[in-house]
Amino acid sequence: MIEKCSHALPIDKIRLRDIVAETKKSNNVSVFLFFTGGKMHEVALAEGIFRIVSEQVLKTRPGARVVSVVVTIGELSHAEPHALTTAFLVMIKNTPIDGARLIIERTKAEAVCTECDATFSPAELIFVCPHCGSPFTEVTAGQELLVSSIEIEVD
Repeated sequence: MIEKCSHALPIDKIRLRDIVAETKKSNNVSVFLFFTGGKMHEVALAEGIFRIVSEQVLKTRPGARVVSVVVTIGELSHAEPHALTTAFLVMIKNTPIDGARLIIERTKAEAVCTECDATFSPAELIFVCPHCGSPFTEVTAGQELLVSSIEIEVD
């Protein structure tokens, strides 16, 4: 197992046609709700995950079979788990990663008040300190989106 592979998720090409075809087969319309700048957010994220797995495993351990990929997603990352899973499954079809499971772990949002140093989990997207009422807060968790581990089988 390769652990703690934290990377940014770059984007090149979006295979939207494949996502649309797969979505029609599964009658899933939620995938269409997440577009950013004309490109589907989750498709770009799935492509980034695919690249990370390819770089970390396929190039360094040729012949290894990817069993699962664990992705940590913060609740403020604006990534919808079901849409990301669908995009990932379409992205890996007919590739050396085909058959791998995508396991999504969610993290809660946390913030710290810069006035009183209180740490809290915001109830809403308004980050006001519940202890002193200060609007001066800093997000400390919940924005992450990273590949946290990749499970492989080696012959």
